[in-house]
Amino acid sequence: MNRPCFYYSLVLSVLIISMLLPTTAVLGNSDKPTETIARVQQTYDQLQSLSFSFSQSSQGPFSTQDRLGRGQAIFLRSAEASGQARMRWDYEEPDHQVLISDGETLRMYFARLQQQIITPTTALEQDLTYSFFSGRTRLDESFEILAADQALPADGQNLSNLATIRLLPKKEQSQIREIQLIIGADFLIRGIEIVDHFDTRTILTLSDIQPNSLKNLAPAERDQLFFFNPPPDTEIIRQ
Repeated sequence: MNRPCFYYSLVLSVLIISMLLPTTAVLGNSDKPTETIARVQQTYDQLQSLSFSFSQSSQGPFSTQDRLGRGQAIFLRSAEASGQARMRWDYEEPDHQVLISDGETLRMYFARLQQQIITPTTALEQDLTYSFFSGRTRLDESFEILAADQALPADGQNLSNLATIRLLPKKEQSQIREIQLIIGADFLIRGIEIVDHFDTRTILTLSDIQPNSLKNLAPAERDQLFFFNPPPDTEIIRQ
């Protein structure tokens, strides 16, 4: 089953929800990594919705070629204090996948396998990265924040307008060894590299980033975005 696509999507969604900055500013060379993270972290409570396109490349030490993915994602934080954040990922490549969370249930549809897996999000509550999506912790509480050893590729963007931050988990994680973030001059996350304990590296690049893209939609229209009805011949697996 193509679980890696799902896992790295969730990691990215959590970080993007936590780090979107709606204001524009210039990254100065004097900015320390902790100061940069503090500036992006402060926007977490302000973010209501987010949409973007993404491309994904993943390669491990024993793989002969990159595993590639591409698609779109949307996120919504509830305006109600007791509400749940929602997310949706639509993979167009390498095959059709739809991943939706309403904050309580996670639904993962895999067209190639003709399966939809339904699982409660409580299974993810102990995952460090999921805690960002649910708003349970802060980056500086969970990661050592360092300057990156070298800048990551950013699809031809001027590296002088980008900052690369390295995050090391303070407590050992089963999936993540380290994370590097590419932060643009407007303090939007432009890319992310995730390295696991098997030295598999997954790089995701974001484009067409639209902060608060759902703000003008009626509640019924927003709800429809997070609804997916799989084909009739889909096998439903509940965990």
